[in-house]
Amino acid sequence: TPPAQTVYCEGEADSAILQGNAGAILEYQWLLDGNPIVGATNQDFTATEAGIYTLEVTERGCSAISEADTISSVLDPDLNINTATELEICPQETIEIIASGAEAYFWQPNVGIDTLEGNTVTLSPLTSTTYTLTGINGGRCEDVIQIEVTVRPIPDISLEDELVCIDAPAFQLEVTTGGNGTGSWQALGLPDGSVTPEGIFDPAVAGINENGHDVQFLFTQDNGCDLVFNKKVFVNDLPQASFDAPAAVCNLTTFTPIVTSPDTLNSSYVWEVNGNFFSNAKEPQFAFNNPNGLETITLQITDENGCTNSFTQEIEIQSEIFEPS
Repeated sequence: TPPAQTVYCEGEADSAILQGNAGAILEYQWLLDGNPIVGATNQDFTATEAGIYTLEVTERGCSAISEADTISSVLDPDLNINTATELEICPQETIEIIASGAEAYFWQPNVGIDTLEGNTVTLSPLTSTTYTLTGINGGRCEDVIQIEVTVRPIPDISLEDELVCIDAPAFQLEVTTGGNGTGSWQALGLPDGSVTPEGIFDPAVAGINENGHDVQFLFTQDNGCDLVFNKKVFVNDLPQASFDAPAAVCNLTTFTPIVTSPDTLNSSYVWEVNGNFFSNAKEPQFAFNNPNGLETITLQITDENGCTNSFTQEIEIQSEIFEPS
């Protein structure tokens, strides 16, 4: 019967109990690496050194040899890593740890680490964390190293996504910094002039992007840590504005312009006559008392993003036709 334990670590006493099958007339001979062990002729044998053990059993002159049991003496791991065991890093910084001196490597906890097995890992904790590295030889002989990673305080940086219309003037990107340091802006993949290092964003240069332009705020703390914070700037197109109205109408004749621009969700409408507010209905009725005059109608459409566009048309007001009775 194989022993419960076949691998012994450095410093452990080898004491594996090997058991042969029972029988009243059986004769036993234990062998180590194929050689008979002097005096090892009982049914059970206590192995005290590493090697390959077999049992020769003889009954009435007939012999058979058991399957081999290997008793191993394994050296303890001698763990080493390529860094100190106490590290201080900046927020957002990553560090590669390479371990050696063992057959297998296991890491804990599963926080800010790219893998839990293997001799090479990348650590990127957001807060200070103590990692435990366990090295194993022979499946059970262990050595342990603890790596204490201290993350320097992250500054209180607050920045939110911004939404503008394509016709908006260049504006200052908003950011709130709660720590000591200096910052600058950049936008990768955008045309030159889209954003200045000081954070002036020009929608006309950047162009329309309803999925948002990616911009970055680069902040260097006084302690030397370089941090990157991301935000999006959504640049929306203007809504289309158009309507169909007669070029000329009779004086005091009622007519209704028909809005021909696409009907978008949550749009609002403002009509003006000669620059003065007239109605916020989508399609109001008009009638003018201005014989032989001109009236200017303007439609302003504002979409759900707050972007506004307008369309203007002049209407000629004709005199009433006199019909003699």
